[in-house]
Amino acid sequence: MNQKQLDELQIVIAGCINNNRVAQEKLYNMFYPKMVKTAIRYSVDMHQAEDILSMSFLKCFQSIDKYAFNGSFEGWLRKIVIRTALDSIRVSKKHNHNYNVVPLDNDDLIGVNDNDAAHYDQLIQLVNTLPKMAKDVFNLSVMEGYPHKQIAAMLGISEGTSKWYLSEGRKTLRAKIKQLK
Repeated sequence: MNQKQLDELQIVIAGCINNNRVAQEKLYNMFYPKMVKTAIRYSVDMHQAEDILSMSFLKCFQSIDKYAFNGSFEGWLRKIVIRTALDSIRVSKKHNHNYNVVPLDNDDLIGVNDNDAAHYDQLIQLVNTLPKMAKDVFNLSVMEGYPHKQIAAMLGISEGTSKWYLSEGRKTLRAKIKQLK
């Protein structure tokens, strides 16, 4: 961000601290495009992603006065979104031990370019076809960079189980990409 954008962000954050609805809407609009991508990675569908995002922004507005301007605001907000998504996973894990797999429709999801590389959005859609725990571990490890020890603690599984889910997720993705070629 350039200095002008940082100054604008500080003004918007100050407005949010004062519960200014216009400032809250502006902050929401500023960060929605990036945060929805994060929420989708932990969701089974767009409806669940929107729920996660709504709860995340609510938590953000409730605790925005704790943001100390150390590090990027985007990173601070992304942590809220991830933690909210993990809370959602824990709740659904308690109530439903059958994880859904989203069906893959090759025509809608995958387009391979001349270099045989799937586009980012299409790759995310492939990741979303993984079983729930494999998808969550893959996202936390590959997309967010968390170590297995931390993933295990967040998801309430062992470190070895986290590594197994990542391995299985990668095998499944490789097989699906190979089928598409």
